[in-house]
Amino acid sequence: LQINNYHENGKARVFNVPNLDLLDSDGILEPGTRDKPIHLKLTVSPGNIIRVYVNDAATPVVETTYENYAGGYLGLCSYNGAATFSNVTFQESQEPNFNTNLTGFKEEGTWSITNKGYRGDNDDNGGNVFSFSDVVIPEGASFILEGDLHIDNPKGGAGLVIAQNPANPYETWICANIDKYYGSTTRLFKNNGADVWG
Repeated sequence: LQINNYHENGKARVFNVPNLDLLDSDGILEPGTRDKPIHLKLTVSPGNIIRVYVNDAATPVVETTYENYAGGYLGLCSYNGAATFSNVTFQESQEPNFNTNLTGFKEEGTWSITNKGYRGDNDDNGGNVFSFSDVVIPEGASFILEGDLHIDNPKGGAGLVIAQNPANPYETWICANIDKYYGSTTRLFKNNGADVWG
């Protein structure tokens, strides 16, 4: 992660050396940021989603997904000039009670790691939010998918999902879910833009 101040208003840039072709994204800093102290925050969330926040803004100046992210050592660096670092903190956001052998989650909608586990949240807008791992089940293969589930909203539902195309999960998906809105019912259904069978 790098802050450049030699542009008109400066840029925040996140990149991977030597894989610039896979990760090299930037965003323009707000006017007036140049030549002033900057509070910088870098987050990596499930699905290898990288976000860069500047000066405690609610919206990231850079947001990108880097599938090849593999972790590593944390540190500081200056390039072609002098930089002063202060108040550097690190926080691991993944709580120990979210344990899974699935990998590479990609989120569609609002997801976060909380002290209860991995939370999908769509209380405000209704509808569905999805998070899919990079584990692919071959056609005709047998498998077991299970997990502990807690539904916070008394009118909400949640479940385990299989989708043919995680890039557009609304196309075709199969879900085994629990729905509190209909009296805590359990349902298995297929959706292809609308419920096909249930």
